[in-house]
Amino acid sequence: MPVEADFSDPPPEPEPGSSADELQRVQLTAERRALMLTLVRRVALHVLSSRTGIEALQHIAHGACRLTRTRYAAIAVAHPDGAGLQQTVTVGAPPDGSSAPHSGEEMLAEAQRIITLGRSGRAAADPAPRADRLLAPIRRRRTVLGALCVVKATGEGPFPTDADTSLRALAENAAVAIHELHQITRQRSLIRALIAAQEDERRAVAYDLHDGLTQYVMASHAHLEAFRTAHAEGAEDEAQEELDLATRFLRDAVVETRRVVSGLRSLALDDLGLAGALEQLLSEERERAGWESARFTDGSGGRRFDTAIETTVYRVVQEALSNVRKHAGASEVQVGLEYSPGARPGDARLCVTVTDTGRGFEHPAAQTDYAHLGLHSMAERVELAGGALELRSAAGEGTIVRATVPALPASGQEATP
Repeated sequence: MPVEADFSDPPPEPEPGSSADELQRVQLTAERRALMLTLVRRVALHVLSSRTGIEALQHIAHGACRLTRTRYAAIAVAHPDGAGLQQTVTVGAPPDGSSAPHSGEEMLAEAQRIITLGRSGRAAADPAPRADRLLAPIRRRRTVLGALCVVKATGEGPFPTDADTSLRALAENAAVAIHELHQITRQRSLIRALIAAQEDERRAVAYDLHDGLTQYVMASHAHLEAFRTAHAEGAEDEAQEELDLATRFLRDAVVETRRVVSGLRSLALDDLGLAGALEQLLSEERERAGWESARFTDGSGGRRFDTAIETTVYRVVQEALSNVRKHAGASEVQVGLEYSPGARPGDARLCVTVTDTGRGFEHPAAQTDYAHLGLHSMAERVELAGGALELRSAAGEGTIVRATVPALPASGQEATP
């Protein structure tokens, strides 16, 4: 449930030189700071209880208005990959004629400038402070996640003396909310991609059944019918020929059935383990493709891993070898499996590499941009397993596909060094 926060008006700012004695001014200042800490704590609780991140950001924007005595606040949220603005959350309407940034992109640019100047050691991170607005960068480590800005209307009084401190405190909570928002966006994107991948796999199985197995079974049935007719008519030579054809198509149907079943779930993983299944897969692909050389190296030490991890690695290699067979024109292929224990428990990694000597290709996009390369399904599998996919290729120099995933032990086993 959302955490309700009572954003009552802060105590008035003590005025220097007023008739109130020094003790009263100190008490008012203490009350105001206590209220600021209370609001920040309540905002933090709201961040933790929020399911979307947006509600938490709206809560933070309201709190910024109250703490800084303004009527307008805006939070610019950077895109998860850092490429531009994802969205802007606002409270109130920007005052006319204010010097506030006019767009979320401008807020992000100003936040980046403040951080850059701060790193350079400049005493004033913002070289041109303005009396009618305050802006605090929202960041996580050295990454700009967004910006929080409040604006005064013309004729309104000055900001409280601790307004900048309050805004920075709220920005720290906003960083948590934006990080959660990015995680939710990422998860939704992965779920959509996973559903699409599942539909593609179902469609591929349907095509395999229709164009492969079904055709073999129908051909066998037709020849068996022809055999029965020829046998009834006493044409034994013709009957024997039809029976031989029916038997051949049934054998082909058995082979096709095994291929389709292997595509759905490799039984070799259960029988031979990951290393044995990969070696068998490479041998089968070599026979289909006619590669001159296909070499497998096993650095896993015979270890068994979590079922999901083994399946992910197997599917990555299966798809990579299929791509090599269909597109690379390679003569030599190598598959390597390597286990790294890591310095601490939980750091163990399993790395599989598929290398070919084919034609390769040039790709101007970033290495992690796999959508246009037809490798998005492979990348999504690895990412969902908590790993990373790396692709290296150049025209005429072959291709290297490397997937690294957590080396989670098999169920009922403990990780071994």
